[in-house]
Amino acid sequence: MPQLPIRYGLYTLLYTLTWLVAAGLAYRLFFSEWTLLRPELYLFFAGIWFLLCCAVRSLRTEPAARRLDPVIHSLGIAGLTLLLFANVL
Repeated sequence: MPQLPIRYGLYTLLYTLTWLVAAGLAYRLFFSEWTLLRPELYLFFAGIWFLLCCAVRSLRTEPAARRLDPVIHSLGIAGLTLLLFANVL
């Protein structure tokens, strides 16, 4: 198994943090005033949305480029993290 470069891990981490911050800001700016939308429900749907975006992007790219695309992996990690936070809250 070949080792991945450090830049790939750094890009994946930065993209993941970007998606998580974007989800948090979107909730604070647009949905925090709604009493019907609880935070755990929002996090659940945001996690599903990120996983759906991950699946669509992985289907649209070339097979060789799919393995080393940090955006695909970061969307999946962010989606799973949001689903985990939704179940913990």
